[in-house]
Amino acid sequence: MKVKYELIKKDEKARYGILHTNHGSYETPMFMPVGTLATVKTMSFDEIKETKAGVILSNTYHLHLRPGEDLIAKAGGLHSFMNWDGPILTDSGGFQVFSLARPKDISEDGVKFKSHLDGRNLFLTPEKSIEIQNKLDSDIAMVLDECPPYPATYDYMKNSIERTFRWAKRCLEAHKNENQSLFGIVQGGEFAELRKLSAEYTTSLPFDGFAVGGVSVGEGQNTKIKMVEFATPYLPEDKVRYLMGVGEPIDMLESIERGIDIFDCVLSTRIARHGNFFTRKGRVSIKNARFKEDFTALEEDCDCYACKHHTKAYIRHLLVANEMYGMRLLSIHNTRFLIKMMEEVREAIKKVVWQCRFEVFSKNPLVIFDGAHNAAGVEELIKIVKQHFSKDEVTVLVSILKDKDRVSMFRKLNEISSSIVLTSIPNNPRASTAKELYDNVENKKDFEYEEDPIKAYNLALSKKRKLTVCCGSFYILIKLKEGLNG
Repeated sequence: MKVKYELIKKDEKARYGILHTNHGSYETPMFMPVGTLATVKTMSFDEIKETKAGVILSNTYHLHLRPGEDLIAKAGGLHSFMNWDGPILTDSGGFQVFSLARPKDISEDGVKFKSHLDGRNLFLTPEKSIEIQNKLDSDIAMVLDECPPYPATYDYMKNSIERTFRWAKRCLEAHKNENQSLFGIVQGGEFAELRKLSAEYTTSLPFDGFAVGGVSVGEGQNTKIKMVEFATPYLPEDKVRYLMGVGEPIDMLESIERGIDIFDCVLSTRIARHGNFFTRKGRVSIKNARFKEDFTALEEDCDCYACKHHTKAYIRHLLVANEMYGMRLLSIHNTRFLIKMMEEVREAIKKVVWQCRFEVFSKNPLVIFDGAHNAAGVEELIKIVKQHFSKDEVTVLVSILKDKDRVSMFRKLNEISSSIVLTSIPNNPRASTAKELYDNVENKKDFEYEEDPIKAYNLALSKKRKLTVCCGSFYILIKLKEGLNG
């Protein structure tokens, strides 16, 4: 069967849904571990399953070079070859050709290049990419696209997306595997107009899902998010949305907020091989001397095998000694960290109440968490608060991202409270400091600021008013919950 996407619930642009495949149904948002050469580096498939991974990704270019699609077809397809009973997505090989293969010659027919392994001449066309993927028999195949360099000129990018569109039509015509879905890819670089045009081109064709490509190619974090923001409004609601090659936690959260459903990246295992692991406070090197006698888990609240069975001191010893087991343990942790983060995001979309739908965080004292993070959300918030509380009965704790209309939102919040505490969102490049927020306030006598979110929360409670409302970005609510719940 073709994959189907079932949209269950939305929170603004963030989506909770279910991706139905030939090998099971899986909730989204979702992170897909990357098994480039039919294996997720250092991890067994039992270990992958224990991380609660759903779909995994393998790569057409690499598998074509070795062992070859014909051999895999003889084995009964990629699932049988790998002995993996979950869904598999295969990348078209486009990114690898454009990132690894040199020199290369792009034409209307396809791309000529030399193998990065042995230097032999190769020619990859849309038809050839689809032929390989048909033989691999993955659940989801990708069209061959041109992944342009960053930066690129407007004219280069326009020609590129038009060629990618023509290639996409050829991929559709060449696709013969009735049980395999085919996804189109939106390109366009950093240009809003071209992202829109590429999305309109691609969605005019009957693909089973859509990807946003051409990110994580050297652009900065803000540019990356803009690329997503430019594309997603033009993707259909009833099809899954895939952001290719993104695995930094903050980038994933930002992209979910803009309507992305699934992600893949080699980052979780790659940084593990270099001794780094994910935490809620950011990426950390296990080789740091401070962990030499640290007999605690990598993350105290993590349920992965590494955290349940081993300590930082032990894993540090393994990495310092260059033992493969240490790399495996960090790979397990990092992969589970991203998948668990997706689980938490899904629960937030399902259960956290936004706008006028309050979430009662505490009854005594009465504390409401509300997702009012833009002008429309604040409007809904003040409507409901005004119905039940006077201005002098409410304290507001708020943090607002730089790209929002902060002055207008503060003015509106001042209608429901004469005591507003401003705070910051740690480790978020889109966030302002509390002092910067305060500088945008018109009526400063009703406002004060505290950089630390937990101290700000306690400051708000110290006002001892009937109601404390915590609002603003999704991220400040997450940080508050993390801190207040230990």
